[in-house]
Amino acid sequence: MEVLAKSRNFYWVDPATTYRNYIQLDNYELFIERTPGQWVNEGKVKLDPKILNDIPPSFDTQYFILEGGKKIRFTLKGTGQVYEYEPAQRTFKRIDRTFYRGYNFDAVQFMRQGKLYSFGGYGFWHFSNVLTYYDELRAEWEILRPKNIGPTSIDSKGFSGYAQKLDVFYSGASAITVPLEKFKPKLGEDFFVFDFKTKSWTFLGKINSLLDQSTNWDVFWTGTYFLKWENDQLFIIDPTNNEVLLYQNNEKFFTTNGQYFVKGDTVYNYWNDKGNIDYFSVKEILNKATYVGPFYSRETPLLHYLLIFCIICSAAGSFWIYKRNIGNARAGYFDSLEEKLLLALMKRHTKGGLSSQQVNDSLLLHTKSFDNQRRVRINVINKINQKMAHHYKISEAIVRLASAEDKRQSIYKLSPEAYQRLKEYFK
Repeated sequence: MEVLAKSRNFYWVDPATTYRNYIQLDNYELFIERTPGQWVNEGKVKLDPKILNDIPPSFDTQYFILEGGKKIRFTLKGTGQVYEYEPAQRTFKRIDRTFYRGYNFDAVQFMRQGKLYSFGGYGFWHFSNVLTYYDELRAEWEILRPKNIGPTSIDSKGFSGYAQKLDVFYSGASAITVPLEKFKPKLGEDFFVFDFKTKSWTFLGKINSLLDQSTNWDVFWTGTYFLKWENDQLFIIDPTNNEVLLYQNNEKFFTTNGQYFVKGDTVYNYWNDKGNIDYFSVKEILNKATYVGPFYSRETPLLHYLLIFCIICSAAGSFWIYKRNIGNARAGYFDSLEEKLLLALMKRHTKGGLSSQQVNDSLLLHTKSFDNQRRVRINVINKINQKMAHHYKISEAIVRLASAEDKRQSIYKLSPEAYQRLKEYFK
């Protein structure tokens, strides 16, 4: 998120209000989003400045709500460091004594019966399947030794999550290390479940190959279902009942930046710090979804593959027509939709840029509702800016300005540096 990315922040969502909060660490200040897009400085947070010495210049965090919101626990990815904030006292402190670090980037972390667990992760050029938990008394991470072998690796990108009602942990489709000269991790095909009562892994079967068909691995675990976003369709995956369901709605665009929160039956998706928030009821989506096959199976006969293929072709027909109309993607860093917008911005670079409506026209959004037009526009621009920042080290490639003619409208332009880089890209 744009505001949160400018400095070192610890971010969470208040479970009672669904307001977003963050502690601006270097200034010891608390900010709360009292209304969408309106951040209020709530004053100072009490902390010992010495705890800042071991925090890296930039980092990613995960947070966990304890005691109904009386405590917020944070972990820094890849470090093993654990912090706690108490809202009533406004106190922020480090509670661990971790020394060795760097092994658990993208680990799956969760609370179970008041204890913090961390499964798998990546570090030292290796994907891990190590199971650990945070020992409150020793203030250190300890290993949890299962009775048998489970998945080769576990990371937060695959189908992994803790199901509290069953007291089990599901894991599958995590990246697997391939230590070759041309390093390219592959995704595991096996799906497992770990039972905490027996401390044993059980192999459930091979993951349905239908879910391997795209490069979009934006998966979210609600505690009951895996949600896999696929642009104008959404896969709802029930590992307990071994079902994959598909929901498709041309008026709904299922793309996200990964800022999720679940409250009851409602899934919230926070797009950015400007107040763009999407939410929906999982139950309502399920009622309109179509069953497309099992999530996993030990054997998959040819007839089953053919049945899945026919169902998906029917359900996703409009999506493929849309993809055909906008053309094939260039074999480059951006997808075809992003390239279309970038070419339009380059054409108007010396002519004042593109208005919001012109951006919508470039992205072929005329058939979508106003809210979906804005959401898709924001998402595509954010994804381009992220790629430009990662690949070219340009922090804000597409700049949004207020229109001189109509203050209600925005104008989008390429920064001069981005324009030069893109001229080379499109040669």
